[in-house]
Amino acid sequence: MIISPESWGINFVSKHHYTLELLKRGNRVIFLNPPNKKYLRYNADFHPDYKSLVILNSPNLLKGLNWLTFGVRKIYHQYQANIILELINDKLDIVWSFDPYRLQYL
Repeated sequence: MIISPESWGINFVSKHHYTLELLKRGNRVIFLNPPNKKYLRYNADFHPDYKSLVILNSPNLLKGLNWLTFGVRKIYHQYQANIILELINDKLDIVWSFDPYRLQYL
């Protein structure tokens, strides 16, 4: 799983290139897009060109999370992680987070 602050799209930066290299090597990759207020819940899209790439879109449920106490953040991150694990219905071998503000307490 790759947690990215940049969405999957036209412009590719390092996170996207890492994803493509992992796909070339036969890995299944879950790419977590940054939160977007147009989504009301998490959803998974399968990329038409890369069969082993799952793009997760996440809602922007709680703004200013880093201003809350450690305990609240940890509970919320655990809640988000559980939703993601239920959605992909699989175990994760490796998680690479390029976003220091999301899912800090995996």
